[in-house]
Amino acid sequence: MAACGKHKEGGMSGPTMNNKVPETKRPALQSNDIMDRSAETKESEVQHILISYQELAKSLGDRMDPRAKSRTKANAEILVARLFKEAKQGADFTTLMKIYSEDPGSAKTGKAYTVEPTTRFVYEFKHLALRLKVGEVGKVHSDFGWHIMKRVE
Repeated sequence: MAACGKHKEGGMSGPTMNNKVPETKRPALQSNDIMDRSAETKESEVQHILISYQELAKSLGDRMDPRAKSRTKANAEILVARLFKEAKQGADFTTLMKIYSEDPGSAKTGKAYTVEPTTRFVYEFKHLALRLKVGEVGKVHSDFGWHIMKRVE
């Protein structure tokens, strides 16, 4: 068997790969400090505010809240920052959910979702939910928009 390039037979040949995984760009507004933690629990109860924006209309279709259809991504991020600050300062999260959340289920009821590793939620939602400490508020972005979450149990 002939060697590849200048390497001797039996030596290294072909392309090599370093073991570094390139970091994907994560939104600065996201709770990256929480996302980088190890999971706190195997089951979490979280309340959730979804804020979407018009650039996601194509992927969300009929599921998009009418408020999001006229909101730009930049305006969504301003709203998310404001609501996150209010939640961190102790505003009633259930009230914020009922007023602002564009998730039809949780907005109407104010109830928390049970999240486990096998629960059928988008990855980002599950990832944050299992890393929050009880009473802690975090935010994450997914294909549905921005999720502001508070772990209640």
